Amino acid sequence: MILLRVLSAELLKLRRTNALRLVAIAPLSIVVLLTFFFTQAPTMIGRQREDSWISLARIIFVFWALLVLPLYIALQTALVAALEHAENQWKLILARPLPRWTVYVAKLFVVAGFTSVSGALLLGGILVSGVILRSPRFELHFGPIPYSLLVASTLRITFLALLSLTIQHWVALRFRSFTVAVGTGIVAMMTGYGTTILASRDLVVWTRYFPWTLPMMEWVRPPIDTTPLLWFSGIVGLVVATAGCIDFSRRDVQ
Repeated sequence: MILLRVLSAELLKLRRTNALRLVAIAPLSIVVLLTFFFTQAPTMIGRQREDSWISLARIIFVFWALLVLPLYIALQTALVAALEHAENQWKLILARPLPRWTVYVAKLFVVAGFTSVSGALLLGGILVSGVILRSPRFELHFGPIPYSLLVASTLRITFLALLSLTIQHWVALRFRSFTVAVGTGIVAMMTGYGTTILASRDLVVWTRYFPWTLPMMEWVRPPIDTTPLLWFSGIVGLVVATAGCIDFSRRDVQ
């Protein structure tokens, strides 16, 4: 299948690149940093008055979804697109007897796959962090590991990020400037922080549907049903991906 061949070529190009390194660096650096912080101030977990597994997961997931994930997606999409933008390789690639849409979709699959793997590494990091913090000297209450809750939250957060990922992917391939792609993620992250505060207070319901706010809704307080948001992220994300693919296929390469 043509798409599989293009996807394989994309993965080969990304070997030994910063995009591949970022897959592990982003989630594990968060876990290491927060675990070290919790060892110095374990009351940050204990004061939640609930199973320490839930408190630990809540803090790490919130930090990931609200601050790091938007920047991570912006960087990944920009780095994947930069392989062709840097030396204007688009003419060479698009001159090949391949449907243009396969290039767009293959790069989208790569970024989505990288994001999923990072989510899995974050989940593994949470488990390792919990094992470290279960030491009696921290005096925290860790019950049985809630595997189903942690796995489900990881999957939902990743899927809720699909919409923002498709937007960033379109921006990264549409504009040659690395600054534009990353800058979009930074502005979106800052805007998402403000809309998350509004959404958590039920001041403006539509703020829950801001693309870069969606992953945060999984752990917002008070808890909300994220099922409509999952549908929104999936359906609108598919629409954006289709629109971006059409734009990419029709655009003249300079």
